[in-house]
Amino acid sequence: MYKYILFLYSIILQIFLILPFPTFSESIGFVYFDSNIGQSSGGHSALKIGEMAYHFQLYPDQIFHIVREPWKEIRYIYNSIDNRNIKIRNILLSPDSFHSIKDHFDEIYLLQKNELEVLNYLKLDTEILNQNPDRGVSIPTLGYFPEENLSPEEFILKYENHSGLKFFLNTYTELKNLHYPARRKGEEYLFNTDNIFSFRFIDLISRYSFLFHLINDSDVKVDSYFCADTYLSESEKKDLLKKWEAILPILRSNLLSNPENWKFRSGKNLLIELVRMKLIEKSIHEKKVYLPDVYPGNYSFISKETLKVNNSYEKLRNQVLLIFQTNLKKYLNNNNHSDNEQLLLEDSVNRIHEFYNSQDVIRTSFQKMLPLRPGKRNFKKIFQSDFLSNHSNESSLIYDEYLKKLRSKYSFDLITKNCTTEIFSNLPYDQSKNPDILAKDLGGRIKGSEPFVFIPFYAYYQTGKVFRSTYPISIESVRRRYKTKASFRENPIWVALKESNTISSKIYEFNDEDHIFLFFTDDVLLLRPAFGILNLGSGLSQTLFGVVYSPVDRGTNLKKGLEGMLFSIPELFFFNIRKGKILYEEDFKNIFLSEKNSDLENVK
Repeated sequence: MYKYILFLYSIILQIFLILPFPTFSESIGFVYFDSNIGQSSGGHSALKIGEMAYHFQLYPDQIFHIVREPWKEIRYIYNSIDNRNIKIRNILLSPDSFHSIKDHFDEIYLLQKNELEVLNYLKLDTEILNQNPDRGVSIPTLGYFPEENLSPEEFILKYENHSGLKFFLNTYTELKNLHYPARRKGEEYLFNTDNIFSFRFIDLISRYSFLFHLINDSDVKVDSYFCADTYLSESEKKDLLKKWEAILPILRSNLLSNPENWKFRSGKNLLIELVRMKLIEKSIHEKKVYLPDVYPGNYSFISKETLKVNNSYEKLRNQVLLIFQTNLKKYLNNNNHSDNEQLLLEDSVNRIHEFYNSQDVIRTSFQKMLPLRPGKRNFKKIFQSDFLSNHSNESSLIYDEYLKKLRSKYSFDLITKNCTTEIFSNLPYDQSKNPDILAKDLGGRIKGSEPFVFIPFYAYYQTGKVFRSTYPISIESVRRRYKTKASFRENPIWVALKESNTISSKIYEFNDEDHIFLFFTDDVLLLRPAFGILNLGSGLSQTLFGVVYSPVDRGTNLKKGLEGMLFSIPELFFFNIRKGKILYEEDFKNIFLSEKNSDLENVK
């Protein structure tokens, strides 16, 4: 009997080894974000592939963007700040099917990104060619040095014997000879230096600025850097200056020893290296640590008062300080010069400097920050006025035409083409030689055109019904998580009463993102209509106040009050949309400066 069982076992094992059974060792996640006021008020959908999330959003340019961002970031924005519940269905896949989906979504993301870059450069074409003589145009990285105070002719005359002048002359000649490319009607715009005027122009003007300030030995603008001594111990400061003394000759050699290499490098990178070299020289000379201000021109901000709720300001400041100290330690322990570690050091010291030196608001950025401080320049010293005027109308027409084309190609429709339908419409069922393989691995097909699939929650339900999914994962909103934790420390009934309204809540603080409302209704059902009536009353009160106050606030309170009434109506019928925005949550530290989220090379 025993031998018979072993014989059967060996036969079964051989069958498994011979037959090509699929191995479902990978998974993707269909993510449903609950409703709340603001964008995607009816809910939102995303596809989680590895550590990245892919989702579709309508932007102010009226183009329906595919967005690829780290999962931690989108989770923080929707789950913590937007205070939404999240539900995830993990769908088991073979490695081939997993990579087929990932590669396809990466492809459509990069294709659209390329087209949007073309659009941005075409817009910059119009700004350069239609520039206001008094305002100029803002160019990345040019903000670290003062505006070039000599005309090209004056500069050439002043430094006629300088060894670097021939490179300046070459760049200046290229700028003067730069032509606006002729385009045939209906021509496709591909992202290359041959047919995008501003792309080539920005590189040349950055190179022009680099050579001007290198030859002129200009100092970095005082308001574009700061002293970081406050955040360093004496030993750290000593070690940092010692390391800079060792790497300064290398930086000088890389930048200055072989000028012929300048033409193979972007003007932006040359300027960044010049800024760093100048600040390191200044640091060594004055025995102080100077670093560039790397906040981008389009930074966001949060008020200190908001962060001081529940001592959030102190917590976050200590977390950012810890991350800075970690990055500093890595930087000092590496004997070689690393651009990536230099960027991380600059990023983290800028953030801690902002905490200690800002007045009322703190600048923030979710991305790793590069030394790209923008500066405005007027280019009429270089180009003749007729060049600018001759092409200004043409550039505007081309930009408008291309914008119209992208709006048509990436259009949005609430029912037929929204954040949910596009996920299913872009699953690459028919991309492989055998179109049935992916559908078989997924467990079936869901089409974006199917009835009700445009509703995020219904689509979440369908993925569980049709696809080969594992058990669903639920992530409670930040407010619910706070209530759960508080219930272990305090009386649960008291916590429920205290956190049921916006007045006594410890986690919620009224903010400019929200309209006035009294009660949270997302975690109650029977009392929802009663709370909805009271919320409707508070919305009506804000509306009436807004009518009187409109001349002062330009209708802000009137609009907020009407919005409050609108989102209170579903509560009368047992439905909830509004959950309130939470502008700070302690989990912020996990994504605010996470090294894993680095997008320095824009490849992850």
